Amino acid sequence: MLTRAVTYVSPEQWPSTELSRNYWWPAEVRATADQSIASNPIGCVYLEPGDALPSVLKDPQRMYACTRILAGLSGMDSSAQGLVDFQRREWFTNEAAWLNEYPNLQGLPPEVRAKKLILISGNNDVVGLESIDSLMRRYKPEWAQ
Repeated sequence: MLTRAVTYVSPEQWPSTELSRNYWWPAEVRATADQSIASNPIGCVYLEPGDALPSVLKDPQRMYACTRILAGLSGMDSSAQGLVDFQRREWFTNEAAWLNEYPNLQGLPPEVRAKKLILISGNNDVVGLESIDSLMRRYKPEWAQ
């Protein structure tokens, strides 16, 4: 079942992303046996230079789907629930939720916070990879401890 799930990460399964193939490259299934699932990113978020906070608002359904798939593939679908909740809240309310969901992100287990997110530009190009922990330090609200 895991093998079948991994094949759905491939861009060929997502026709709407064919023009922006860079979108999936950090998590693509490659033609090599040396590709640990544990080393794969756990999700996607929009964040490019100049953005005030990480967000999914440019295309929330796509970012939410990316995170659900990657978190599931890494076996962290339940332990990464705070990340999924942040993205779902932004999607459903169409409002930035990083600051409101920050306490829930703080509650993520250390092994989840150590995982990387794929940072996506507004053009759906990959602009980097960064751990959740690093993003939380960089975009820490003034009131957070």
